[in-house]
Amino acid sequence: MSTNLRLWQQASRENSAPFSPAHADAGMKSALTPPKIPKLPVWPSRTVAVLSTMDGTPHAIPVTAPFRVDDRWILFTLHRSRGSLARLRTQPQVALSILAQGDLAFTARGRAYVVQEPMTGSPAFAAVAIDVEEIEDHRLHGRAVMSGIGLDWTSEDMQRFLSADADALRKIAAADSWPPAGSLDSRHRGSPSLLPPEPRGGVHEADFADRQRDQLSNREKGELTMTETTQYARARSNGGPQPIRGDLGATILGPRNIPLEAANPDLLASPFTDAGTIPNLKFSYAAARNRIATGGWAREVTVRELPVATTLAGVNMRLKPGGIREMHWHKEAEWGFMLAGRSRITAIDPQGRNFIDDVGAGDLWNFPAGIPHSIQGLDEGCEFLLVFDDGNFSENETFLISDWFAHTPREVLAKNFGVSEAAFANLPEDVEHTRWVFDGKVPGLLASDVVKSPAGTVPQSYSHRLLAQEPIKVAGGQVRIVDSSNFPAATTIAGALVEIEPGGMRELHWHPNTDEWQYYISGSGRMTVFAASGKARTFDYQAGDVGYVPFAMGHYVQNTGDEPLRFLEMFRSPYFADISANQWMALTPPELVQAHLNLDSKTMAALSKEKPVIVG
Repeated sequence: MSTNLRLWQQASRENSAPFSPAHADAGMKSALTPPKIPKLPVWPSRTVAVLSTMDGTPHAIPVTAPFRVDDRWILFTLHRSRGSLARLRTQPQVALSILAQGDLAFTARGRAYVVQEPMTGSPAFAAVAIDVEEIEDHRLHGRAVMSGIGLDWTSEDMQRFLSADADALRKIAAADSWPPAGSLDSRHRGSPSLLPPEPRGGVHEADFADRQRDQLSNREKGELTMTETTQYARARSNGGPQPIRGDLGATILGPRNIPLEAANPDLLASPFTDAGTIPNLKFSYAAARNRIATGGWAREVTVRELPVATTLAGVNMRLKPGGIREMHWHKEAEWGFMLAGRSRITAIDPQGRNFIDDVGAGDLWNFPAGIPHSIQGLDEGCEFLLVFDDGNFSENETFLISDWFAHTPREVLAKNFGVSEAAFANLPEDVEHTRWVFDGKVPGLLASDVVKSPAGTVPQSYSHRLLAQEPIKVAGGQVRIVDSSNFPAATTIAGALVEIEPGGMRELHWHPNTDEWQYYISGSGRMTVFAASGKARTFDYQAGDVGYVPFAMGHYVQNTGDEPLRFLEMFRSPYFADISANQWMALTPPELVQAHLNLDSKTMAALSKEKPVIVG
């Protein structure tokens, strides 16, 4: 063990020790009683921590790359021959101390559980979890931890081993059996949050900031401005992610939005390969205005929310059972994807040929521009995504039948329909609040709603069963492509439902025909967009987010989570098209490729003449 590590352990024990009469005064007592942190900070992935166990006397050993599961749980591995593993079986109260870059210095104390022994894929090791009960902060005013104890790979084998170790711990934390049986959190499994209402250490963040200020001498307090004191307390107590990559960056001292920062780690700490200025390529439906009504709700992402998205706009809509999206039409084509539940859709074309169908999860529909139509929720209600072939579209500016009638003279309506004016005495007056999306009665069987038209039905169905379509299965996932070649009604919008397995990636590619509009259905991922001229930017995406790639810009989409990443790629085009960087290089004379990139023969041989689409 290094001298620095031994000194750190000694300092940690001293800072954690209870006050004794040998201490000179109450001020010294306050300084030596560490304040508590309400939740685990985030530490660098290659951190080496110190695990302390007991069997009458304390024993301390280094632990490589402990994994932060959440605010109160830590996972790490121990070799099964370790005495510390035997000790924590009989005395499960342990402490884990971390000193790391980003001004981190704390000890997490709690109960240890052996959660997997032997570990899957590493039979010589056991996985151990700590249910953290108390977190002591060892930082002191006027001093900051610039670097801690970390590690670097000395061989590719070690890198692969540690990477596999980290993946195994992530899978344990994501399993249905998590958290460990018998722990406090396991008794509350299934609740909205694993955290109890108050920190188990009994210290609130406000109390923590107060105690930090109390540690300063009266003279120091007098020299500090209120702003400086508040910033200092905030930076030490928020426990969120920090804009630090290796030796680059520094902690945040000012105001923060931690949930937003945590959801966008590649914006908070931009990868070294990102450069230049690129417009924002992400907007979440969670940040969109939601228009609510008696029959459901709708929220939109258009060029007003995401200015770069000029080719397509999207609406996320929910209908209650029986809820009706009013009979209407618009200047843009409407492409729909059912996310959950079922609905009944109707339409007619200019020749008076009508259409009616029931659609469920995974089904599509497409109504060309100007075609009047309606959508109604069935027994379970429904939620769906609508995509329109103009980024300037707005759900609030469609042609509603009730709105039209309200703004047409009664005598004109009477003459048009051949009835008296009295027939229109009860037209809705407050269309804004009583129509658009409104309550209705759940319709009966589809056959009972069919209206026969003298002209017959539309020649090309306005609906399509996407999930009945055979997917393109590749290593790492699968794709279903839909455009005018297999869904003739969709002449202006093409799409692909992409499913990427954990660890997989939508390959490096670009689209030679138009911009790409994305909707993330489940999972989490990240995308780097290359804009030429040395410009690139990385964005992180979660379910409910909209992504965008301007025309011809190179990009990839990587699954960064532990579940499949599912998203839609959408294009204002009658056909789907992409160009694979891998296939392009494989089908180009190898000497020419090597002259550009200095690649060796082994790399050239690995190139694929078939388009990989997704790589595992």
